[in-house]
Amino acid sequence: MNQILGAEHFVVYNYSISPAVDQILQRYQQDGLVTVLPWPVPTLDVHSYGQMAALNDCFYRNRNISRFVVVVDTDELIIPRNHFTWMELLDTISPEEHDVSALMHPSDPSRKRFKTTGSFDFRSSFFKISNITNWTEILSQFSFSDEEKSNIEKLKFLTLSQVWRGIKIFPEYRRTKYIARPEFVNVAGVHYVHSFVKNTGSVLVNDKLALVHHYRNYPKKSKVIMDTSILKFKNQLYPRLVQQCQRFPSIFK
Repeated sequence: MNQILGAEHFVVYNYSISPAVDQILQRYQQDGLVTVLPWPVPTLDVHSYGQMAALNDCFYRNRNISRFVVVVDTDELIIPRNHFTWMELLDTISPEEHDVSALMHPSDPSRKRFKTTGSFDFRSSFFKISNITNWTEILSQFSFSDEEKSNIEKLKFLTLSQVWRGIKIFPEYRRTKYIARPEFVNVAGVHYVHSFVKNTGSVLVNDKLALVHHYRNYPKKSKVIMDTSILKFKNQLYPRLVQQCQRFPSIFK
């Protein structure tokens, strides 16, 4: 999915992985898609396996190489609402090219404006993981063949089957993820950039334009709403997922 959205390369910091994941990552390394770096950092955790050090290594490693670095966990996706790629979205909301005061969230005139935008921050919401797919609701808006439904359930393509999310959208700095320009970042953080170069800051993107989909379990009593925004990518995503599973028949049976 991240490739569809515009990612061209992935950096993975490997503290510990299963043989199956190792097999997949080795193949992707051979393809030139992934860089896997050994990361034997933790001695009694060291704040979540040295994630701050890994993030900053990634940003400095990609200076003058990558135009943007996207910070997300493996169970998260930054999904544009009205666009099909991150670059289409960023071209729309870039303050250097457009007046985005109405697009940012919150639209707050007191919020400090910077000459240069170093990162675009995105709010997050939980998408409920369930073993049961409510196809009746999904099929009322989108078309899936019986074969597609069978494969989605068998191979656990969560992004195409889990469309119920919590009503709550987390506020700024809480569970946000971001897309940043590495040359403007001094200190990267897990949820936002902690320090920029001079005259540089961040934009909080309105959740009507894009949202972080965080796929995870959460309390059953939580109120949920249907959010099918990711299904507009179905015709691109489904065949890619099937193709990748076919590359690893011993893993995806």
